[in-house]
Amino acid sequence: PLIIDYPGGRRASMLQIAEAPFRLSLQYQSGASRLIDQCTDFFPNLIAAILNFFTTGRPPVPRQETLAIMALIEAGQAALAADDTWVDIPGLT
Repeated sequence: PLIIDYPGGRRASMLQIAEAPFRLSLQYQSGASRLIDQCTDFFPNLIAAILNFFTTGRPPVPRQETLAIMALIEAGQAALAADDTWVDIPGLT
């Protein structure tokens, strides 16, 4: 898994498994947790947002969020090349 430590003690992890459904689990600061097991609207909503972007020219998310995701992807690739090594992510660490 890819483990991401954010400032302030927050942590995220991502595991990508071929042929596995898209789902999300999260844990709140209170200790309560939630599993979103069916994300069936994810791809239709993504396509709608992409089409809206090409129609209006306005991105559906802030530029900084897009850059943060790209930094995470690049850090994940660097981590794959260096097993068991923490990789700093500019702007997030």
